[in-house]
Amino acid sequence: MSIWTVSTGCRDADYSLDKAIPRLQTPAAEIAWFRTKWRDGEHIETVYFDRQNRMVESFNFGLSNRKKLFFYKDSVLAKTIEYSHGDSDELNTANVDTAWYEYDRNARLIAEKHRPARIPGTDAGKGYKVFWAYTAAGDTVKKWEGPDYGDPFKATDVNRWERDDKRRIKSHYKLFIRREPGIDTSDYFIRRYAYDGGKLKMVWFEHMYLGRYYSVPGPDTVWYTYDAQNRLVQERHRYTTDMRNKQEGDTANIREPEMDYIRRRRKAFFEGETYSPRNDKVVIVEYRYEQFNPKKHAELVIPN
Repeated sequence: MSIWTVSTGCRDADYSLDKAIPRLQTPAAEIAWFRTKWRDGEHIETVYFDRQNRMVESFNFGLSNRKKLFFYKDSVLAKTIEYSHGDSDELNTANVDTAWYEYDRNARLIAEKHRPARIPGTDAGKGYKVFWAYTAAGDTVKKWEGPDYGDPFKATDVNRWERDDKRRIKSHYKLFIRREPGIDTSDYFIRRYAYDGGKLKMVWFEHMYLGRYYSVPGPDTVWYTYDAQNRLVQERHRYTTDMRNKQEGDTANIREPEMDYIRRRRKAFFEGETYSPRNDKVVIVEYRYEQFNPKKHAELVIPN
């Protein structure tokens, strides 16, 4: 069966990509090839590329689904439009984020200007900017500046990428803290990268903060496999309950009933429950490539 065979069960397809999200919009003549992504045999993503091997549209399928359009100027990414639909959103609705990108003389990204909107409706709310800075060694730091609502609980959002002497990412440090009483640190991790023959071979978390609800930022370790054309064809994601690289949240001052929920989340992390398997598993992600044929692929196929 072709990966592009469409099921007649449109209800499932509607849940995989909400109707408010536009379908394939790029003219067929501009698309050269596409890549599909599969997780444990389930089709979860389709990305289209132009003749310069640049992404022009990407689709992510599931109960939470989204689409992103990419626009270029002088071969540099100038603008994106992202449509997203969460699993708790009403049908036929989507959030829209339009972003413009600014660069310095060395073609390094220095700012993103975002403008939110909503479908249906035209209320865009207040926009915000994300600023990027660079150390003398060329490492990258992101500083987030949100919309000004007079919010006394400003967020700390730090992303820092360190690079080796070949300009390859060797580590990623992330820290997000919202300074609001009773709100836990949302994100804190250190991730390392290893290469073999110029290709990314392995990524692993040296440290991850689980927080109160035992949420992991990703698999402990990812191994990458390539084909004869040096294209990524498989990722092996290994999740564990090994606590040597994990930090649990501080629960000293938490009272019931929240503490009861935290205990259940902790048990699910280590032992699993009906709707939450234990964090000791292997997930296989595969990538498949195909030349774009307008007669065969002009209409987006939405997986069930």
